[in-house]
Amino acid sequence: PPADYHAAATVFLRPLQVRKISGIGKVTQRLLEKALGIFTVTDLYVKRAEVSLAFGLDKSVGKFLLRVALGLGSEDEEERWLRRGLGTGTSPEKLGAAVVRRKGISCERTFAVQRARAELHATLRRICTKLGEDMAKERLRGRSVTLKLKTADFQVRTRATVVAAGVSTAEDIVAAAAPLLDSEHGAVAKVGV
Repeated sequence: PPADYHAAATVFLRPLQVRKISGIGKVTQRLLEKALGIFTVTDLYVKRAEVSLAFGLDKSVGKFLLRVALGLGSEDEEERWLRRGLGTGTSPEKLGAAVVRRKGISCERTFAVQRARAELHATLRRICTKLGEDMAKERLRGRSVTLKLKTADFQVRTRATVVAAGVSTAEDIVAAAAPLLDSEHGAVAKVGV
């Protein structure tokens, strides 16, 4: 992003409580406050070395927190800025820019416990439709589909399949995820794809 945009974002972010940052939930907030004494984005910046030691820069949480501390957006957002500045025909790689590609996209819903298979399949279809729309907006195509279920007793189960032709539409995603749902039994309180 342009330097003036970055400077304005940094000025805006620094006084904010860490919980105000999208992606920092209650658990991470408590961990930052109690373990590291971090309450604001300024604290996060000042203690970025401790954060990198505590969370590790090779893990997504550590990278995310460091990016927040530095006032940077998502890597996908930066790639869009870079492409916009270069034109659509130029790839960042040709210019030697390091670009990290998005590894996944997902959608999930929590709801009252459902036991009926028809209800679960209807919920799955709604989730896959939303995910398909999100993938179309981002112009993404997937190679694997992972179904995430949270059971009524709070166990999280994941099942995955690789799709040779790839998936990009709601119909493709449902076709891959429905058999995974059918292989599971019992009451479910959360579905994600």
